[in-house]
Amino acid sequence: DLSGFDPDKYEYRLSVDGVFMADDHAVRTAGRETWGEPGEEKRYGFPADSFSWEADQKPGISMADTVICRLHVRGFTKHVSSAVKKKGTFAGILEKLPYLKSLGVTMIELQLPYEFREALPVKAHQAYEYGRTEGKLNYWGYGPADRFAPKAAFCVHGRNAEPADLQFRRFVHDCHEAGMEVCAELYFEPETKTPYLLDCLHYWVYEFHVDGLHLAGTYDLQAVLSDPALTDIKLFSGAAGEVPKGRENTF
Repeated sequence: DLSGFDPDKYEYRLSVDGVFMADDHAVRTAGRETWGEPGEEKRYGFPADSFSWEADQKPGISMADTVICRLHVRGFTKHVSSAVKKKGTFAGILEKLPYLKSLGVTMIELQLPYEFREALPVKAHQAYEYGRTEGKLNYWGYGPADRFAPKAAFCVHGRNAEPADLQFRRFVHDCHEAGMEVCAELYFEPETKTPYLLDCLHYWVYEFHVDGLHLAGTYDLQAVLSDPALTDIKLFSGAAGEVPKGRENTF
């Protein structure tokens, strides 16, 4: 009987024969709320059971009129010169919306807004691959990650603070209310399977209401372009290859 169950008060872990495993579809992580601290691995939180998007309306700006500001969530407002109260967070970006709009920006592109492991130990062969040097953090986030979960260290913390997935939903909702579109950059490693790739893209579109997706790394471009669920989403890709006829203006 799960009556009265409050998902916000519980966490879970997965194990196979006593060995803790990763949940590749986890939408909340636990233990990595503080930037630069690795936290305990493989702890997860349950997804929000409800979020009121109310009358959320996507701005629907044409590609020809789109002006993109690509930014790192932490780097954009962390410095004191940003003059925001909630530095280094999604909420901090909201404080800068009037400034961005004054520049003519119509879409914010977030560089890897999901839960990447900035403080994981690095093996020698990974230093070049992930752009890291021994003893330094993976600031940009390219590498191992929980791609369904917004990054907890980019969120506001404290008493009564909402979980990361709810804070990100509120961020997108408030951007839309201000007439600003949101694009999420998602990086996929070479071993990424296409079903996982599409599940991930669908989640950001349906659950987080993003207006655009910037795909980076290695992935099946044709599968993305042929997916009907992504027809109305602005897609940006660094992948090589011919773009099918009829989707030329997508990129």
